[in-house]
Amino acid sequence: MSGPHADWNQQIIDEFRANGGDITSRGFGRSLVLVHHIGAKSGIERVAPVMASARTTTPG
Repeated sequence: MSGPHADWNQQIIDEFRANGGDITSRGFGRSLVLVHHIGAKSGIERVAPVMASARTTTPG
């Protein structure tokens, strides 16, 4: 991926790694995870920041 989204993602990844998983500049806090994946055809390794959310269940 190239362009503004790649730059934005890279800034988040860099901040995540520099601060032990805490993203303060964009308000994500500790709700992000970095997903590492490899392209099936290209074999290119990529890292994507993904927002984690807690799953809640209703008893009953």
